[in-house]
Amino acid sequence: MTNMKLLELRAIRAKLEEETKTLEQKQKNLEDNVTLLEERVSIEALEKNHKELENTVCKLETQKAELESKLAKEPAEEKKALEQKKTVNKNKKMKPSLKTKGHDEQVDSGLTISTVVDSPIEEQKLVKNSNKLSNKKKRRFF
Repeated sequence: MTNMKLLELRAIRAKLEEETKTLEQKQKNLEDNVTLLEERVSIEALEKNHKELENTVCKLETQKAELESKLAKEPAEEKKALEQKKTVNKNKKMKPSLKTKGHDEQVDSGLTISTVVDSPIEEQKLVKNSNKLSNKKKRRFF
């Protein structure tokens, strides 16, 4: 009996050792698979982050290009505006505006009175008044 028990125990032991080796191999395979999957997950996360960064960089580059083109257009527009202002100023010099015309009147005491006219009606009144004064002066000397 002791031999039978010994054989049974050795068979159980061999069976357990074999199962242990199988389980250890399975454990090693699973650990390798887990490591591979962790790497894949981290790579996918990095790829996702990389794509997001590329999109952000692309948007920023587009925004930069738009702003640069806008800045390039603005100086051109400013030059056009300055040229238009110069043209308007030249036209004003050629044809003085009624609003900016000044009239000088001389008073007997030698003082000169200058007025700025804001409307054509006021200018007409001033012209009439200055004509009256000049007529009075003409009459005084004759």
